Amino acid sequence: MSDNTTFLTDFIELYRELPCLWKVKSKSYSNRRDKNRAYEKLVEFYKTVDADATIDTVKKKINNLRSAFRKELKKVRRSKRSGGGSENVYEPTFVVLQDAHLHCGSRRASRICVQ
Repeated sequence: MSDNTTFLTDFIELYRELPCLWKVKSKSYSNRRDKNRAYEKLVEFYKTVDADATIDTVKKKINNLRSAFRKELKKVRRSKRSGGGSENVYEPTFVVLQDAHLHCGSRRASRICVQ
């Protein structure tokens, strides 16, 4: 695994450990102080690869990962619906996204992650 892939895997894992950033039903989700502390943890980790990282940098990275995940998920679903058989189902090309269920927390997302 490359350094970038390792970094992204660790970044996603740290993000998962901070439900105040993604779990809407969490009590701390609407607490700005908790969110800022969580973002600061992510910034501290992100600074291992980008010394100039800020909260905005981290927010952009999270949004980029979520967008990439949704695009890959859409491709998987589209290939399942195409009727080509289970051997022809699209598999994500970006290794990190194969198990990076960034949305696993909401009811809708849980269905996405289980399928």
